[in-house]
Amino acid sequence: MSKAIKIEVKDMNAPEQSNDRTDKKEEDVSELDVESEVQRAGDMTQEREEATEDALARKEKEAKENYDRWLRCQAEFENYKKRQERDRVEFCRYANEGIIKQLLPTLDNLERAITHSRNGNATDSLIEGVELTLNGLMDALQKQGLKRIEAVGEKFDPNFHEAVMTEENNKVEDMTVLSEVLKGYLLHDRVIRPSMVVVAKEPS
Repeated sequence: MSKAIKIEVKDMNAPEQSNDRTDKKEEDVSELDVESEVQRAGDMTQEREEATEDALARKEKEAKENYDRWLRCQAEFENYKKRQERDRVEFCRYANEGIIKQLLPTLDNLERAITHSRNGNATDSLIEGVELTLNGLMDALQKQGLKRIEAVGEKFDPNFHEAVMTEENNKVEDMTVLSEVLKGYLLHDRVIRPSMVVVAKEPS
């Protein structure tokens, strides 16, 4: 009976020694797995960093290109504004060239009237010269859109007339324009000076 007991003890101890070796192998395998995962994680982190750096470099390049384009646009716009200002100044400087050319014959007529008035009948020559000057001046201004405002005999209209005085009159309707103190003018359809007029009113 004592032998049987010994064998039994050995059999019970045998599996315990085997489990120790298995646990050791599992520990070794686990350490390898951890190292592998750490290595893999490190590689992935490096790849992400490299991809981020590449993306950042591309964005920096794109930002620089956009900034350069913006600077060029700003320079072109400044040049455009300077050209526009030069053109505007030039236009304003010579804007009246057309009307001045049309007024030159009037200037000539006035000079001729003065010259003729010094020789012979001064009164007739002067009147004729002034009439020619007036007609030439009106022709030139009418070509630029100037029109006289009709006033005498018309009903008083505050849009075109300005009453400077009233006069009792029973021959015309009340508020009829009797005479002009100063002629009024339109430039195209805009009043640039209303007619200064005397307006009729009913006798008291």
